[in-house]
Amino acid sequence: MLKHPLTGCFNRFAWGDGGRGPAELAYALLADGLEESQPPELVAEGRTRAWRLHQEFKEQIVSPWPMGEGWRMTRQQIKQWAQDHAVCVDCGAKSDIGDKERCLTCQVAQIYFPESVRR
Repeated sequence: MLKHPLTGCFNRFAWGDGGRGPAELAYALLADGLEESQPPELVAEGRTRAWRLHQEFKEQIVSPWPMGEGWRMTRQQIKQWAQDHAVCVDCGAKSDIGDKERCLTCQVAQIYFPESVRR
């Protein structure tokens, strides 16, 4: 069963629209799929991989699921989606997967790439 990653946050997951429920579900799926367990203060600062990606994941994946119908998504599918949407953990810029050293936008040497594509 999927656990909500933040204590005290909106805890009713939803899908099929663009609201808060789908955003919470998107974040929870990414945090679980990427196996992130981060303190709430890092999430609040927007410095986790799941947090950086959750709005786009909501728009592309969660919101289009038909409301009232079931769905299934594997951890591998979540990891693949995240790999295809790599971002800089410092500034949130989309990152070229070929550049594993520095973010081309802010020059910080900490781009998020799932372990499967790290050297």
